[in-house]
Amino acid sequence: MNTKFSVGTTVRSRFLEDQDIVSIIGDRIYPVVAPKGASGDFIVYVRDSYSKQRNGMGHTEECGLYVVCCSKSYDSSVELAERVNAICEEFSAPGIRRMELADSSEEFESDIYMQILLFNII
Repeated sequence: MNTKFSVGTTVRSRFLEDQDIVSIIGDRIYPVVAPKGASGDFIVYVRDSYSKQRNGMGHTEECGLYVVCCSKSYDSSVELAERVNAICEEFSAPGIRRMELADSSEEFESDIYMQILLFNII
């Protein structure tokens, strides 16, 4: 059963099908937090919200998903974020009609550049 609770797992599977992403990070795509000592380039994803809006026709479900693209290199973090965004813009799956980039920011912490993308998922 595909619900918005499992959206991160669904999106992770799609990232792992993409040769460009796999060539950059292999299978280093982690839910919620990267393992201690994670190195190289990797992605962390976190479901931020999940809500249902009821109307006369039933209900709609929406959630937010943060995808954080991490690298020791600023340029690599941006390259990874651009690929993630391109995949998400075209993404569809059972239970997911569309993904839209709602916000993005960047940070640097513990020698890691992070491109933080927030997607609204309907």
